[in-house]
Amino acid sequence: MKKQMLAVLTAAALALSMTACSGKDSAPSGESQAQENNAAAQGSSAESGASGQGAGEAAAEIERKDYTVIYAAEQAHINYLVSSLSTCTRFSENYIDALIDFDKYGRTIPCLATDWEVSEDGLVYTFHLREGVNWYTCDGDVYAPVTAQDFVDAAKWLLTKENASTTANIFYNVVKNSKAYFEGEITDFSEVGIRAVDDYTLEYTLEQATPYFLKMTAYTCFWPANGKFLEECGESFGTGADTLLYNGAYLLTSFEPENRRVLEMNENYWDKDNIFISSITYNYNKEAKTLAPELFLRGEVSEADIPAEILDEWMNDEEKKNMILVKPASTSSNFMGFNFEPLYEEEYHPDNWLKAVNNEDFRKSIYYAFDRTAAILTSYPYEPEKQLINTITTKNFVTINGVDYTESEPLKELTNTLQFDKEKALEHKEKALEALAGSVEFPVTVVMPYNTENLALRTVYRWKSSSWKIFSEVIISSLSWFPIRRPAI
Repeated sequence: MKKQMLAVLTAAALALSMTACSGKDSAPSGESQAQENNAAAQGSSAESGASGQGAGEAAAEIERKDYTVIYAAEQAHINYLVSSLSTCTRFSENYIDALIDFDKYGRTIPCLATDWEVSEDGLVYTFHLREGVNWYTCDGDVYAPVTAQDFVDAAKWLLTKENASTTANIFYNVVKNSKAYFEGEITDFSEVGIRAVDDYTLEYTLEQATPYFLKMTAYTCFWPANGKFLEECGESFGTGADTLLYNGAYLLTSFEPENRRVLEMNENYWDKDNIFISSITYNYNKEAKTLAPELFLRGEVSEADIPAEILDEWMNDEEKKNMILVKPASTSSNFMGFNFEPLYEEEYHPDNWLKAVNNEDFRKSIYYAFDRTAAILTSYPYEPEKQLINTITTKNFVTINGVDYTESEPLKELTNTLQFDKEKALEHKEKALEALAGSVEFPVTVVMPYNTENLALRTVYRWKSSSWKIFSEVIISSLSWFPIRRPAI
C-alpha cells in the first residue's frame, strides 16, 4: 500500500507504471492495462498537449511515441524479488509479466497464464502458461523460454532467508509449507506448495483458502525468474540492466542511478500490437516534484503531477486546464493509526499518551471527530470524495460468494457510512474524560511526526483552526495537538 497521499491530477495521459498484457486470446472482459495505458498515451495526447498530435490523426494508423519523465526517488537496485518499494515495483512492471493482469476496471485478465482452475476447496490453483514467450537480455537476445519452472525457481530464491527479500512474508503467508521452508523447519523444497506440473502448467497449493490469491499473483513476489540466470548472477542479480532478464513489453537498456534509465520496447514481445510507446526515458532530478509542471509546459517531459499548491492556478487557466487529466482512485489505501508504543522524547509525554490511547472512548472521540474530506482536500482539492473509502481494503479487491468483501456483513455498514460524526465524538469525549480523570494529565499531547518537505502534509496543519473546526472543538478543547516537527507556516 502507498504510505503517502499523492497529488490529485496529472498533466499527462499515462501513469509511470505500464504493464503490457492484453490477454486478448481468452480475456474474460475488457482491455489490458497496457492496452489502456498505451492507448491513452496515444489517443489522449491531443488533450494533454504533450505530443502535438491532432484528434484527427489519432484515428489514423498508430505511430509509436517516445515518452520522457523525471523522477526524484532513486532506488538502490531493481531486484524485484527483494524490494517492496513501490518505486521498484512500478518500474519493474514495465518489463516483467506476471501470471495475470488487470483491465482498466481492475478486473482480472490473463497474461502469462492464459487460463486457470481453482479446486472446489479453494486450496489448489492450476495455471496454464502462454507458450512461445521468451526471456530476453537487455540487448534483446533470446536467453530461454519462459516456463513453469521459472516460477518455482523464483519462489525458492525468494524463500531463501539469506537473500533477504522484503516480500517473502507475503508469499509464505499463503503458500503451503513456505514459511516452514523459510524458517528452516523443512529443507526439501518439493514440500512447498508450488510445482511445475510440466513446462507450461504451474500449480500452487495454499495453506488455507484465500479468495484474493489470484490477484496476489500479480505482485512481485509471485513473478518468475530464470533459475540458471539467478545462479549465474549470484548476488549481482538485479543490480543493473545486464543482470536482469526480461519477458515483458520493454527491455531496460540503460540503468544509471541518479542519472538516467531507459526502457526500449521489446520488438519480439508477444503482445507487441498493443504497445504504443516505443521508449520511456527516466531522467533523474532531485527537484522533480517542483520542476515537472514547468518542464511539461516546455515540452521537455511527457507528464507531470500538478501539486495542490499550484493546482488552482492551472484550473483557472483555460489552456492549462485542458491539459489536465484527473487521476483515478488507486487500488491502494492510506490510513492513520494510533501509536500504542510511543518511543519519542519525554518532553512530549509518551507515558501520558499511552494511558489515554488505551481508552476506547478516547480513540473513538478522535475517530468520529476526524473530517477526512477536509484533510484530503490538501492533496485532492477537486472531487476529494472520489478518493475516499471507509475501509482499508479497497472495493473490488476480493469477492466472496459473489459479494464484494467491503459489502459483506458486518463491514457493509462501515463501508456505506461516513465516520465523521460531531455528536458521537462529543459523547465519547465526555466518557473518556470521566474514565481517565485522575490517571491522565490533561491536555494530552498528540504527537504526529511527518516529513516537512511534503507540502501537502504541511498544509494540514495550516487548517487546524478552520477546516478542522469540528475536530478542534472535540479534541483541542480538552486535548492539545502538537506535532513533533511543526513547521513555521
